[in-house]
Amino acid sequence: MEDMKTIRRKGYSREGFWAERNGKKYYVSPAKIKPTRFKIHQRGSGKGEQILPPVERPGAMTIIAQEMGYGRPTDIPYGEIPEYAQLLVSAYGKKSALGMIRRQLVYRKNMTRIRDGTSVEKFQRMFDIILSM
Repeated sequence: MEDMKTIRRKGYSREGFWAERNGKKYYVSPAKIKPTRFKIHQRGSGKGEQILPPVERPGAMTIIAQEMGYGRPTDIPYGEIPEYAQLLVSAYGKKSALGMIRRQLVYRKNMTRIRDGTSVEKFQRMFDIILSM
């Protein structure tokens, strides 16, 4: 994780101006803006809290798919998804398996159908099967 970056903002004198807010005109008085210092914990496109914690076991779903004879979980045909879900639950437990599939759904939620194919539907089906166990 990146170290926190300290931001130092220089103080300045702000002139008065008229602002329109919610259809009404307000006069903003002149003010002296004080200098500030603060730390930024996370910068860039992912501002705010992380949605998902870091992956604990990378490649865990792929290992089960390879045991079934497929390269990765998205290669598994629709007919064998219930069997794959059962193997996933028996290997890692229901809660961990749901977390793994939920991560995959979040990672793929903005992908287009052309790039992603039907993997979103496959993972959603796995999620529903494990949830109903």
